[in-house]
Amino acid sequence: CHSGYYHGAMESFLAQKGTEGLTENISELCSTFKTSFGIFECLHGVGHGVLAYEDYDLMETLRLCGELSDVFSQRSCFGGAFMENIVTGQGLGAIPGHETQWVSDDPHFPCNALGDDYARRYECYQMQTSWMLTLTRYNFDQVVPFCLNASSDMVSVCFKSLGRDAAGVTLRNPDKILAMCEKVPKQGGFYDECVSGALNVIVDFWGPKLGSQAQEFCEAVPAPSQKQCFTILEGRLPQLFGV
Repeated sequence: CHSGYYHGAMESFLAQKGTEGLTENISELCSTFKTSFGIFECLHGVGHGVLAYEDYDLMETLRLCGELSDVFSQRSCFGGAFMENIVTGQGLGAIPGHETQWVSDDPHFPCNALGDDYARRYECYQMQTSWMLTLTRYNFDQVVPFCLNASSDMVSVCFKSLGRDAAGVTLRNPDKILAMCEKVPKQGGFYDECVSGALNVIVDFWGPKLGSQAQEFCEAVPAPSQKQCFTILEGRLPQLFGV
C-alpha cells in the first residue's frame, strides 16, 4: 500500500507521458515531495515505470535513468528498474502476464552482465537476493553462499539485500529477522550489512501501528552491532519526518 502507491503512480505517469523530456518532467514532479524519502520513492517508481514503458528493455531503461539530473536520482531510478525486473520475473510486474529476459537460473544475473559500472552493479545487488530467494524457494541458507560468491566489491551489498528480504518475509519481526541474519558470516561486516538492510525496511514502513518497532529491533541486536544500528536509525529519521 505504502510504496505501491508511488510505484503505480509513476508507472501510470510513464504510460501516459512516455520518456520524452523525462529528466525535466521527473525533476519537476519528484521535487514536490517534502521529505527525501518521498523524493526517493518517486524516483524509484520512475525506474519501475520506465522499464515497463520500454517493454522490459533493461539496458535502455538504465540508459534513460542515467540521464536524470543527479547521482541520487539516477541510482534511485536504477533500483526501481532492477526491482521491477525481479517482480516481473516472479510474475508480479506492472504489465500483467509480461515476461522479462533479464532473469535466469544464474543467481547473479543480470548484475554480472552490467560491465564495470559500480553504481548499476550496486543497485542491482541491492535487490538481487529477492531473485536468489525465488530460485531457492526462499531458502536463506542457500542464498548465503550465493552472496559470498559475488564479486568481492558486491558481497557486502548482497548481504544488505538479504537483510531487506529478511525484514520483508518476516513482516518486520525483530527476533525472526535476527535469526535469519545469524546465518550471515560475522567477518567483513557482513552481519552488520544484514542488520542495516533489515532496519531500513522497518524504518521505510514506519507508521502508527508499528510503534517502537525500529527501536525494539536495535535493542535486540547483539552488542557489537547495536551502536551502528542506532546510528543508522538516528540518521534515517530526518529523511522520513523532515525533522
